[in-house]
Amino acid sequence: MPQLSLFTISGILLTLTSLPSLLLVLIKGTTKTTKVYALQLACVLGWGIGSIFMGTRLNEEDILQIIRMSFSFVILIPVFFLHVAILITKNKSPFILYLSYAQAFLYILMSLRGDLFNSTKILFNSIAYPQGNTLFFSSFVLWIINVVISHYKLAQYYKISNEQEKTQIKILFLGIPIGFGGGLFNFLPALGINTYPSGNFFISIYYIIV
Repeated sequence: MPQLSLFTISGILLTLTSLPSLLLVLIKGTTKTTKVYALQLACVLGWGIGSIFMGTRLNEEDILQIIRMSFSFVILIPVFFLHVAILITKNKSPFILYLSYAQAFLYILMSLRGDLFNSTKILFNSIAYPQGNTLFFSSFVLWIINVVISHYKLAQYYKISNEQEKTQIKILFLGIPIGFGGGLFNFLPALGINTYPSGNFFISIYYIIV
């Protein structure tokens, strides 16, 4: 029987919380903003499913095969979030958005080729976790930059937005400390920092709240 690690459980929890959110947005959403947000949710779901499989395997080859696909979803999450922020704020920033998508697809290609992760490491005698290289670190930096730009645009627009828009922005702002902030804990072990990848639990809490 596959080992049911905490990381596997976190993947199951993330899948169970993001899937209903995705279905709800797909059913009720009619605007371009909600459609892009649905893509972000689909990527979170993709990572959640990948986490389930990663947490049940200790074989390095299997882990590296899974992370090549599942990390592609992670790369796109802040890009879609940036797109949502630009649509909500009615900010005309085509260059920033095009650049964000371009770098994302470049890193996805590298991820699928196996260029971002070289090996795995056993964490806390529990799971084998992929170890990133310099290219992975650069993708992490760009991931952070996309998140920061998104929230900066939302913060600037909040000052002039109406009450309905303010409510939407407040909900999205929960993504800073809980969603994206918690998600950082999944990056740290891949950067060689000896912490458990507990980010999925925080991301799940975010979707339970919203």
